[in-house]
Amino acid sequence: QQVSDVSLSEFQFEPADVTAEAGSTITLENVGSTEHDLRLRKAGKDIGGTEVFGAGQSEELKVDFPPGKYEMFCSVPGHEDSGMKGTFTVK
Repeated sequence: QQVSDVSLSEFQFEPADVTAEAGSTITLENVGSTEHDLRLRKAGKDIGGTEVFGAGQSEELKVDFPPGKYEMFCSVPGHEDSGMKGTFTVK
């Protein structure tokens, strides 16, 4: 059984604080019942992440962002306000 690096559900990321190596690829698994995505924001700007993907699906995220700390959030309307956010650190 494959262990996903980050799971997405209503309305949280597990874990909420992700650390990844620059150049690595992490697996995101939507274990919720509605669609989600994982986007990164730096200084108020959306700098990338995944497309929205459905319940039960997985998505790969290539960590091609400069080292640093980012806000992680779901861009589906209302989800971030419901608590679907965290931090994403690139080493």
